[in-house]
Amino acid sequence: MPTTAASRWRLAALTAAMVAAAAVEASEADATCSSSVPVAASFADDPFDGEIGLAPEVASVDVSLGAVCELAVIPRLADRSETAGLIRDETVTTYIDTDGNPATGAPQWGGADRAVLVVGQNGPDLPPALGTWTGGEFSFSAAPILPAVGAAGFTTTVDQLAVLGSTMLGIRVASSWSGLRDIYDDFAPEPGTPSYAFAVTFAAVPVAPPQAAAPPAPPAPATTAQGRQACTVPNVRRLVATSARRKLSRVGCRSRVVRVGSRVKTRRVVSTSPTAGTRTRRTVVVRVSMGST
Repeated sequence: MPTTAASRWRLAALTAAMVAAAAVEASEADATCSSSVPVAASFADDPFDGEIGLAPEVASVDVSLGAVCELAVIPRLADRSETAGLIRDETVTTYIDTDGNPATGAPQWGGADRAVLVVGQNGPDLPPALGTWTGGEFSFSAAPILPAVGAAGFTTTVDQLAVLGSTMLGIRVASSWSGLRDIYDDFAPEPGTPSYAFAVTFAAVPVAPPQAAAPPAPPAPATTAQGRQACTVPNVRRLVATSARRKLSRVGCRSRVVRVGSRVKTRRVVSTSPTAGTRTRRTVVVRVSMGST
């Protein structure tokens, strides 16, 4: 399993703590959040800067931390009600720098270590999925599903985000709609500007040492994509995202778009996961270039 940037940072912090305080039996990295200082903030974005008015229009991003470590992030969309949800081919992704260090996460997203993706559907949208930065992309393999709030928001906890201690979270939101001719975006804040800064302060308690492991249980039957018909992933590299998704749909593959930094022409497909020729029942991740950074 690849080591993520957040994991490398955590390992360095643990090593430093062990050297500096060898006599201490438990450190913050060996703890879990027990209580937090409630705080809330609302970050405004231009409600008319969605590309050609076609991307979901982010008007503000509301963030709050409760008293028991729960975090809510709610991108407010100016072009629909909170209950309307997204439409097919729309996505809203929230990027979170969980360690306050822009150098350890995705460079094109302010050092984000985690990303929460909401995908629009015909009918109920897919629930928010929590992805992790792997050093080259955000992985949504076996991604935890989060409770949804409004059209594109979610709730989580500081433990689920792997926040190691009181810090300043960096938050960015990107929305998109894949139209017939192009992909249209809205960003809050705009690329090249600092992420929204949200301070979290919490207390931690030591985690009890693990008990002796019980004999492993028989593996449970796989439930990922259960009931879906398998498809063979076609080669869609260098296609415009909408054309790629139509090609995937024609062979029975489900797909979702994730934007990545690349030297490939903007809005063209960089790669897919699984790769072309693979037989799969999983949703195919289509990585689309947002240009080099």
